[in-house]
Amino acid sequence: MFDFSDKGWVEFQDYVRSQARELGTPAFGTFELTPLCNFVCKMCYVRLDPGRMRELGRLRTADEWIDMARQVLSAGAIGITLTGGEVLTRPDFAEIYEGIVDQGALVSVLSNGSLVDGSIVRLFSTRPPAHLRFTLYGASNETYELLCGVDNGFDRVMSALRMLQDAGIRFSLAFTETSINIQDFDGVCAIAQDFDVPIVFGTGLVPGVRGAANSVDNLRVEKPKVLRSNVSFGTNRTGGDCKDRLPAMHPFARCRSYRNSFWIDWNGDMEMCSFMSSCKAKPFEDGFALAWRQLLEYLDGIRSPSECADCNHRYLCAACPGVLEAETGSPECVCDRMCSAARTLAQEVGRLKKGVEEHEEGIHGSYHENLCD
Repeated sequence: MFDFSDKGWVEFQDYVRSQARELGTPAFGTFELTPLCNFVCKMCYVRLDPGRMRELGRLRTADEWIDMARQVLSAGAIGITLTGGEVLTRPDFAEIYEGIVDQGALVSVLSNGSLVDGSIVRLFSTRPPAHLRFTLYGASNETYELLCGVDNGFDRVMSALRMLQDAGIRFSLAFTETSINIQDFDGVCAIAQDFDVPIVFGTGLVPGVRGAANSVDNLRVEKPKVLRSNVSFGTNRTGGDCKDRLPAMHPFARCRSYRNSFWIDWNGDMEMCSFMSSCKAKPFEDGFALAWRQLLEYLDGIRSPSECADCNHRYLCAACPGVLEAETGSPECVCDRMCSAARTLAQEVGRLKKGVEEHEEGIHGSYHENLCD
């Protein structure tokens, strides 16, 4: 049995995911309510301008999302994440949020925090989210302006976080390292410490998907402060605890979402995660149950790139079908950039290992000499 007394939200998710993966049933899903955002972040891989959005499709209505939640929960899922773009740009966000929470779902919200006001604080006070996470893009207004194209963005976010904390609403933070904001790393850590909340650091940037465009090649950090994504300060968590780990050569060996999660984008297409875009199951047209079966069939047909079979650095490679699809257009094509990154990381690990071995030999030698004396 799962011990809820000493496990947090992330550990709870890992437990549920492991059970759902064995059964092939959905446990968690994400509703991408909009590709629109009040920020213009240079590295964003989903943001669209209103005109481009209208060219590609339409936003789903509040009633459509609330009904989709009903179908998702009926299929066995327990958690739904609301994200964007920026979810709070939707005037009907409160209606969607309340309509899903009131069905009994564990609702998480991902936001940049800049649009949080008194009404949102009251909403989250009366119907607390299961998890609330805000992305910090830096530790100053100057960084926000350079990276996100907004004035006073940092001050607005800090004001919002203080309102939420004063209201007793729990939240966590996230920070993605780029060449523009890397100098704010220590400042962002200090903010998390001041609020006494967990913070997750990410280093991965991917090209735009589903019609979005960005300039990640100029924003990637050559030597990131955090070597791996999803390292959470404050929770002592460095990886999942799923009991049903897949073989190392399985294409989804490193994926927490395989066979237990889904992503429905703003235009109504369903994939496994935000990076993928080739399955395009249609839950709004065909119903969620059928779309889920189609998604599982699609995922089961994916194979790892043949070049990966004999790679000595596979255990250090961050590639997964979603990232490969975003980078190359196919979940089965190797990405040269990620191969190079894995080789570099392997060299770094090798140097660290050698240093530890030399240190241990020195200690052993000194101990042996002392015994002889």
